Amino acid sequence: MDNEQTMALCADILSWISANEEMMSRFWALSGLTPETLRDAAAQPGFAAGVFDFLANHEPTLLAYCEDRQISPQTIVNAWYSENGGPLPGANP
Repeated sequence: MDNEQTMALCADILSWISANEEMMSRFWALSGLTPETLRDAAAQPGFAAGVFDFLANHEPTLLAYCEDRQISPQTIVNAWYSENGGPLPGANP
């Protein structure tokens, strides 16, 4: 997965999260970000990996996103790998 695809996927995940108030609240709580700090954080290295972590580390959320977007959960794993250079913690290689 190239950087452009990874960033597009990250943006889509954020869009999907923001469409659900409960999900967005969970994202703010777990990430420590606020609406005011999101733009600056998005420009930092590791931001996309954090978004993929948020999605991948809660299976019901991951599966709901993948079902809505009609993509395989492996797509998220591949994006995480692309951003981190290694498999998700606990993932089978």
